[in-house]
Amino acid sequence: MTKSFHDCDKCQPRNEEYTVLFRMRNPNDSTKGEMYSDNLNAWVNVSQHESMCDLIDTIVHESIHVAMKREDMNDDAEHTIIKYMGWANEDWL
Repeated sequence: MTKSFHDCDKCQPRNEEYTVLFRMRNPNDSTKGEMYSDNLNAWVNVSQHESMCDLIDTIVHESIHVAMKREDMNDDAEHTIIKYMGWANEDWL
């Protein structure tokens, strides 16, 4: 199914570069990934994943965090929006 995405003159995409970096594990935390607000990097902790699909989901999740960090919202609001985006992607909305 092809999605129809919103497109108008008022909504201009921002073309900022970021990097998804991989490490086997974070010795300070046991999360699947992190996005640090002081730079445009997302980190994925490979040892916390059980499958390639799980790894790809984390890459997408952290990439969305990078894109949303330019907005003024807290982490809970970001996760709620990411959840709704996933629902919309699966046509649950």
